[in-house]
Amino acid sequence: MNGQDDPDRLRRLPVRPRPICGETVESYVRRLARANHLRPSYLRAYLTGPQRSRIQIERLAQISGRPTAHLQRALIGTPVPRPRTEPSERPSQAALVKHRREARTRLFANIRADHQHDDLSIRALAARHQVHRRTVTQALASALPPPRKPQAPRPRTLRNDTREFVDQIIGQDLQVPSRRRHSVQRIWERLIDEYDVTVSYSTVRDYVTRRRTDLAASTAEPEPQQLPEPPDPARRLPADVRSAIHYFTLRFAGGTLAPEILKGIDYRPYLHTAGPDLEMPIAIFTNTLNIDENNTVTNTVTNTDTAHRRAAQWIRARCDPTYQIDPPLQPWETE
Repeated sequence: MNGQDDPDRLRRLPVRPRPICGETVESYVRRLARANHLRPSYLRAYLTGPQRSRIQIERLAQISGRPTAHLQRALIGTPVPRPRTEPSERPSQAALVKHRREARTRLFANIRADHQHDDLSIRALAARHQVHRRTVTQALASALPPPRKPQAPRPRTLRNDTREFVDQIIGQDLQVPSRRRHSVQRIWERLIDEYDVTVSYSTVRDYVTRRRTDLAASTAEPEPQQLPEPPDPARRLPADVRSAIHYFTLRFAGGTLAPEILKGIDYRPYLHTAGPDLEMPIAIFTNTLNIDENNTVTNTVTNTDTAHRRAAQWIRARCDPTYQIDPPLQPWETE
């Protein structure tokens, strides 16, 4: 598209139809694109840039080979620069709003003064100041006029036939994986190419976002609420065993496990990065811990210390390859 001499200048298209008087810019761009076997959305992207804003009349003049002034006179919606030789005497919108607010405040003050000095009725005050009786009631209730009601923004939506086309695309996208769904950019381009719709990207984006949320909520099946079941006391570990495991976990995580074996060895960073190696010390401890037929830890102090030492020996061997476990671990200990 760009010329060789000036990188910012676009080349002329091979086929350049003449603009029709009273034609819109979007319509002329579509005729240009189809005359040169291009998609209208593709050509429009070159004329607007990545911001998807208004078509730049200067770039349109370059590719169509028409002077900018001719396009501005023939096409509707093109900005026509009007140089001002003298500054305008018309006040700004902010000045007009301020003037109306001050005038209404003076009106309220005059109504309150007439009511206080002449003791006129609401009907008489409305006739004297040529306002509605509702305005007189407001002035008598407050010295400051109430603020103007904010104007509700007009909802941006699509035409009926366009909405059906977009809803059909969104409905089909719900049945395919996310990577194959239409993006908002693609839907907007299809509206321009297939339906010759002049619509802004933000309007399509807002409608697609709203419709996808509504369709996803309507098609989603409500999940049944499952209440947590109370634990079965017969399947819980005995209190004595839970206490031994709790004590081992505290020493294991705190770095105070069997200090006579692991003295000077900080094994916690290694176990944090090792990942699955965290399972083995816990397995060795629980397999070595002796429990009698009453589900009670036998000889608590000696039994617990032995289980701690066996787990610590495995940790020492993992951190220090020269260390030998004595006696060696049996398969039933590491199961």
